[in-house]
Amino acid sequence: MLRWGCEEVVAPRKGEALWKALRENPGATGRRGLLLDPREINRVVNAVREYRDLLEKTSLVVDRLQETRAEWDRALAERDLLREESGRLSAGIAGFKEDFQILHIREARWANAVGGLNLELPFLVDELWTVLGRHRNRGA
Repeated sequence: MLRWGCEEVVAPRKGEALWKALRENPGATGRRGLLLDPREINRVVNAVREYRDLLEKTSLVVDRLQETRAEWDRALAERDLLREESGRLSAGIAGFKEDFQILHIREARWANAVGGLNLELPFLVDELWTVLGRHRNRGA
């Protein structure tokens, strides 16, 4: 067993002589040696932690994007429903407008047809009461 940083590792079968040399000189740190100095180990550990944090943040961003996409799809569906309903309401309003115009034309025709009758109506009512009064007097 050899110490590598703060972990113990089992020596591989190949290169047994190299591992033996490292065991005899545990302070061998350098570019040619297999051991990393503590600063390099800290840099590797920090890089791994930073990578893990980036993965977590990426995961959160992906989740948010999926939620936003679902919201967007719901908004599009609601927009389509509102467009359909707006079309139905517009058609209904157009129908009411047409009916009102037809009613207004009929009213104008009726007013023209009965226009003189409105002026003569009080006279006709008086005549009717006079005739009814005469019939009452005859029957009594």
